[in-house]
Amino acid sequence: MMLIAQGKVKRVDSLVRVALKNGAGIQGICQKLSEAAGKLTSTKSFTEDDMKLAYLVWKMGGPRLVNIVARALGGPSVSTVRRHMGSKGLQASVAFPTSDEMRHNLKISLGKDSGEVGALTEAPTVTVGYVLAVDEIAVEKRMRWDPERNMIIGLCREHGHKRSLEFNTMDEADEILKCLVSGEMHLSSEASVLAVSGLGDSPKEGVARPIVLSGTCKRETVPNQTRLLRLTADTLKEELKSVNGRLYVIATDGDARRRRALIPLTLSHDLQEGSPLYSMLGPLPLFNRRMGVDECTVDFDQKHLFKRARSALLSAKGITINGVKLTKDVIKAHLKSEGMPETTARILLAPEDKQDVPVALRLLSAIARLPDAKPESPPLFRLARKCLRYLGHLYRHLLEAHTNLKLTLREQLAHLSAAAHLLLAGYTAFKGDLCPSQFYFDQQSTIKTAYFCVAKVKRDNPKGQLHLMRIGTDALEKLFGIYRTMIGNDTNVDTYQLASRATGAVNCTRILEEKPDWDPGTRRLQMKSSIVESTEDDSVAAEKSDHINPKAWEGDVHVEHANLQTHWIQGRATAEEEL
Repeated sequence: MMLIAQGKVKRVDSLVRVALKNGAGIQGICQKLSEAAGKLTSTKSFTEDDMKLAYLVWKMGGPRLVNIVARALGGPSVSTVRRHMGSKGLQASVAFPTSDEMRHNLKISLGKDSGEVGALTEAPTVTVGYVLAVDEIAVEKRMRWDPERNMIIGLCREHGHKRSLEFNTMDEADEILKCLVSGEMHLSSEASVLAVSGLGDSPKEGVARPIVLSGTCKRETVPNQTRLLRLTADTLKEELKSVNGRLYVIATDGDARRRRALIPLTLSHDLQEGSPLYSMLGPLPLFNRRMGVDECTVDFDQKHLFKRARSALLSAKGITINGVKLTKDVIKAHLKSEGMPETTARILLAPEDKQDVPVALRLLSAIARLPDAKPESPPLFRLARKCLRYLGHLYRHLLEAHTNLKLTLREQLAHLSAAAHLLLAGYTAFKGDLCPSQFYFDQQSTIKTAYFCVAKVKRDNPKGQLHLMRIGTDALEKLFGIYRTMIGNDTNVDTYQLASRATGAVNCTRILEEKPDWDPGTRRLQMKSSIVESTEDDSVAAEKSDHINPKAWEGDVHVEHANLQTHWIQGRATAEEEL
């Protein structure tokens, strides 16, 4: 016992487990402990958790750190981890992505041809909905040779077809160089990442799994982007059949070109009366029932929409409601009148960083908490406050639906309905003075998709659950976060390196989803209320709201308890009352 207390015996649990397995008694176990303390013996028996932890250390800290941990704490070495948990690498697209490249990446991402970590080798007994998320990440402008395929990687997909990229002699390299000098071809400045994630209950299903890793020079036309998205969606639909999956949503940010490219894929058909979804969505008044092939819809990710709502408030144009122009100075005056410190108001209204989600949540929630103006206030002040109260109602419903951990799915849907009706009424009256048409379209489409997804889960898995936070690009953003941890926040890699590290990032994300206690950034959040009603420091509440995960949600999200028509009408009644 003294040896153990002094820390001279590494991995006592493993040593005792092996000794018991070999039939040792108390004396035998004590003998083994003494030998281990004198470094005369060691155990090489590792649990699955030991391997997963070592894998995280390997991918995030490098092979040298794994071996340091192995010697210091008795964990597995990098060679052991590589042998037990190694996996094949994903392929970056040489030029325009092909279906063969997509199928190759899907087989690896879904783990069909290996027993690698995170594999979805067994099809669920019920149909699981999937989200195809699209986003870009910056890469170094650099060409690389892929020895596995003997191809040159790093050129943009828009113009990569103009020369042969198979590397047989220096003639191919010389021709590519001439095209680069003339501007006929370009090196990739960004990589488009298309990844699939599931809406099921299993942590494995919620991880983003890359399908396409394709370099771009940002000169792609809308028809070509539609072609890429259509090819990816069609290939994905075929491959998902083997895991009993079905594509529900294509999710993206607010990129203007991609928005137009998605219209043929997500707004080409009306929901037909013969569809099982029609009985749930058909009776909803004013509900947009346009969709794509196989009832696919589009989502623009609510976190991006929160950031864009803040950007509209900070713009030079501001927001005009009923002839009242709400600028940064006007908003600051109203926030300060309710006790907000000057420094806090200045931070929330600073235009420098428009990508900060917690700051966006803090500003929108502060507006949502504004009360009616006092009767003795000046008339113009009361009029501006009335307009801000309208915005506050809109923001409150959106924030409650996505940050209040105690809400049931029924309450979330009612809040989303109220937000949709408030936004409809405001945009009908004030058009672009209230918000850009793109924001209106994106926000309404995102709310519509939430209703569509609930209906689809009720059809495919009536006893299942649906976490609305999984609809969007959040899973892909988590993958990017792990990827940045692996390479560093102040550096980029080229397209070939991106593909070689992507598999490790997927596996790390999956492990952390299964082991939330290992990562304080994704631990169970102790939020006592939503950010709108929070009584703690709003900066702390905003940070927590930005890291909400399905394990943290406390409300009942079983779809069998949700009635779409009832919640849609409830939200409409709430909006009418607030208007």
